[in-house]
Amino acid sequence: MNKDRVRKVAITFLLLFLGFGIIYASLALFSEISESVVNENIRVIDDAVVHFLMYFSSPFLQDALTLLTEMGSVWFTAMVSAMILLYLWFRGKDKWTMLFYAIAMGGGGLLILLLKEFFRIERPSINEAIDAVGYSFPSGHAMGSMILYGFIAYLVVRSALKKKTKIILTAALLLLASLVAVSRVYLSAHYPSDVVAGQAGGLAWLLFCIILLEGIQWKNRSGFMPVKGFRRLLDRLSGLFS
Repeated sequence: MNKDRVRKVAITFLLLFLGFGIIYASLALFSEISESVVNENIRVIDDAVVHFLMYFSSPFLQDALTLLTEMGSVWFTAMVSAMILLYLWFRGKDKWTMLFYAIAMGGGGLLILLLKEFFRIERPSINEAIDAVGYSFPSGHAMGSMILYGFIAYLVVRSALKKKTKIILTAALLLLASLVAVSRVYLSAHYPSDVVAGQAGGLAWLLFCIILLEGIQWKNRSGFMPVKGFRRLLDRLSGLFS
């Protein structure tokens, strides 16, 4: 094994260790917040953050964040998801990435519904105009936008774009996910704890899906038989639609 191969393997395992470390930290944060929410110990912090944001209140910011919050809505994420899947298909029928993108988004949506039903935390206010309906914890907009824009950032990093362009686009996408989360608090659709927990849960699920995707693609390149069999199944299923 040459030095270049050793270096690549070492970097791969380092990234894998880092990825699982972030997943663990995100889940620990989610668990800590959820416990505090159930016991209502975190409401003092929630109120302090809300009062701080109100110092910046203005008609312009209200309109801007009302528009921005739609970028984390179900209809918007569904539209963007359809565009991404079409792009991946026409780019070269990247079935593995398409599959795990669908798992990330679909599974994330299911997780949001299950978690909301499990915790049954009421919202600070109800407003159908900004999708502020149903239970509050965790924030679906925050969790969904983290998964959506995080996966797009992953595709950017994997692309052939220049390094500087990748850094700028990745930073912009993660900033967008954060701003969607902030908009939910500013518009009184969620408590701050809802959006922080939502982003933590979304990040954990996103990284889990990406690690699985990268692992399967690596195994596929190395000729791992179960993965090759699964790929043949995907090829047959995709043949039904082509």
